[in-house]
Amino acid sequence: MFAAPPAPVNGIRMPLLTLGKAVCHTPRHRPPRLHRANPNGTAVQPHQDRRVETTGVHPPGASSHPDGLIRISPALDRRIRVAKRGPRIFVTPLGAGDDVLVNGERIAPDSEFELTRYDDLNVAGTAVVLGLEHFLGNSSLGIDTTRLRYVVPAGGAGRVLCDGLYLRAQPGSFTAILGPSGCGKTVFLRMLSGYTRPTEGRIFIGRRYESPRDHPLLSTLLGYVPQEDVMLPELTVGQSLDYRLRLRFSDMAASVRSRLIREACRQVGVDPGRTNRFLETVIGSAESGRQGLSGGERKRASIAHELLLKPLILILDEPTSGLSSVDAECLIQLLGQLASQHRITVVATVHQPSRTVFDQFEDLLVLSHGGGMAYYGPASSAKDYLERAAELPCPAQANPAEFCLSLVGEPEEARRLVRHYQSAPLVQPLSARDEPPPSATPKPLPSETAGPGAFRAQVRTLLARNLSVLRSDRANLALTFGQVPLIGLLILLTFGGIRSDNAGAEVFTRKAYLFSGGKDRFTQENQPVPVDDLLEQANREGETPAGLISLGAARSRGGIYFVLVASSLWLGILSGCREIVAERHVVQREYRTGLKLAPYLAAKALAQAGQTGLQTAFLVLLVVPWLLRQPAIPTVGLWAMLWLTAVSAASLGLMVSSLAPSFRFALTAVPLLMIPQIVLGGVLRPEVDMAKGRVLPRILGGMTLQRWGFEATLAMDTYAKGGVMVQVFEAPDDPRYGAMDLIQFREGTLPECFFAEKSRLASVLLGSGSLAAGSLLFLGVAHRQLARRLTAFPNPGRLPNRVESCESSAGAQSG
Repeated sequence: MFAAPPAPVNGIRMPLLTLGKAVCHTPRHRPPRLHRANPNGTAVQPHQDRRVETTGVHPPGASSHPDGLIRISPALDRRIRVAKRGPRIFVTPLGAGDDVLVNGERIAPDSEFELTRYDDLNVAGTAVVLGLEHFLGNSSLGIDTTRLRYVVPAGGAGRVLCDGLYLRAQPGSFTAILGPSGCGKTVFLRMLSGYTRPTEGRIFIGRRYESPRDHPLLSTLLGYVPQEDVMLPELTVGQSLDYRLRLRFSDMAASVRSRLIREACRQVGVDPGRTNRFLETVIGSAESGRQGLSGGERKRASIAHELLLKPLILILDEPTSGLSSVDAECLIQLLGQLASQHRITVVATVHQPSRTVFDQFEDLLVLSHGGGMAYYGPASSAKDYLERAAELPCPAQANPAEFCLSLVGEPEEARRLVRHYQSAPLVQPLSARDEPPPSATPKPLPSETAGPGAFRAQVRTLLARNLSVLRSDRANLALTFGQVPLIGLLILLTFGGIRSDNAGAEVFTRKAYLFSGGKDRFTQENQPVPVDDLLEQANREGETPAGLISLGAARSRGGIYFVLVASSLWLGILSGCREIVAERHVVQREYRTGLKLAPYLAAKALAQAGQTGLQTAFLVLLVVPWLLRQPAIPTVGLWAMLWLTAVSAASLGLMVSSLAPSFRFALTAVPLLMIPQIVLGGVLRPEVDMAKGRVLPRILGGMTLQRWGFEATLAMDTYAKGGVMVQVFEAPDDPRYGAMDLIQFREGTLPECFFAEKSRLASVLLGSGSLAAGSLLFLGVAHRQLARRLTAFPNPGRLPNRVESCESSAGAQSG
């Protein structure tokens, strides 16, 4: 049942969590904090008494050295070069004979090696230890806010979700937040993490950064774990963590990523002996129907995704929800150790904690309905304070957390407690005179995900992830490609034997066409027409098809192309509409840590292009040889047009997915998108049959993908080599042969049976150009919608100035 404690990692004993067992091991004493630079800039080696002086510690956004070098000591600076680029550090041995070891392995001279916070660097027998100050410019960060207020517009007054809340979390502390459901805990956390802008108030991180002004920099220093899962269920834990690192640092070596991933797993309490099994487990979800991680493992995996980027502040929304009491206790112990051992400032809302869990809280914030603050201070003093304030003793064996929640759960009592705390708060909010000046905030670092190289790297990473998701979800993969033969079979059953339909009418039409053509040669020369001879010749030649088809046969043949185009539209729209909405929360998290929307949409479009390309190719191979009987080159052209149609439809689906508020809404929109395509696509009411005054149907038809894909595919048909026999219903000016002259035909093309007369090349160019333009338009709308939805804050230069209103609100509440 119990496993042996794990071996110390860099001098720090980590908590133990075995997969499938609710067993945790917590040290009773705080281990020594090794691998951390002294405040005076001295880095101390763990196994020797020598010290190495550093003179160039560069905080984020500021560098005293133009080339970003970190000065170790005069002696070691001649042996190695340590360069800082953002939160990453690279070491390069100088010279040929120096002995530079990383984790016991020699580094070749003049080769660059990336260091992590947990690597052991040894130069000529001297251990060099780089701490958080070197990687992030800070050993830890706290949170200080003024009174925060958040109001949701609802009618005239609006609904207040947070009313004067504030936080003064010290660096490396653990603050727990309690409160009844609907009291604004999640909104408060989203304001602290930067997902929601407060109506009033200011938020400072480390007294140097302000949200949202320094949002690009804060996204790398602050991690947020929401209540819902923010992971792709089709991936394994290792794949998900690896893709997260690759998106943030595209040039990071695989070995470095592996070390960081394993260290994140150790930080969340995964037993080192079971790390491989944990990383190889599929995440899974109840919605997807795939068995994967348990509840406790899922929470740890979510936290590992944030710890992977080494944040200094970790904010969690009800991390213990859905866990057993033992798992919840282990998780709270883990969060406490992250704060004490790793100097991470932890803020978490906890849902109905047990007495054992409550005893592990360091600081406690108790909220009431309406976002009021009933208590804020040391957790150990909360019970005594609320007993005095409520004049109600807590039962001897009662859970202090339940006692606190029962007090704030009653509206009248909660309002009284809020007023009592406001009259004499134990912790004062940040006042205007304590706010740091604007000049104290450093400039954000240049984006590490900008430029053509980073764009291509993110596209490659996202494309690989999309393909991994598609391959791993075998049920969806089977349905995605299994529907193609079903569609092909339906087309074959419906249009099979189409060439034998109305055979008598086809023979009569060919005879009349041949007779009319022969007669015209004589009438044009004003010569007597040999009627009997022409009829005999027309009857003889009209019995055998010679590449001539009637208008009815042409429209029946066009129906096959129409269904092929409609099927391509269905495949594209259905596939695209599920993509973005299903992973919106994942995209939102990655967008905060460097993901760009252009490569994200490009990767989605490329993945959809590859998928629909295979689907349409399979469909063409099933239908064309049996029904259309096209040569090889026109068949390839037909597939290209169907593929382009499917890609355009997938882009339309991606746009709908970016606009859809839920997955169900996106799927409901699919038939609503398909119906106009079918009705206005050009086969139910061909454009050529419309009266000249019917402009609106033509305009609406021109706005559908079906219409342009249909015309372009019709232009690829070469079956009617002799043309289409289009009947002319205009009587000649000089009739000589009575009713026989009324049956006249002219040679036409398949597209002319449905659309205005134009050349085949014009039909192909116009159709393909319209489809391509539609794809770009849909992707552009999707990009704009995602940017609007995912951007937590607008441009800081356009932010409204709410400092005065915040100060007035704070003064009113304190008074």
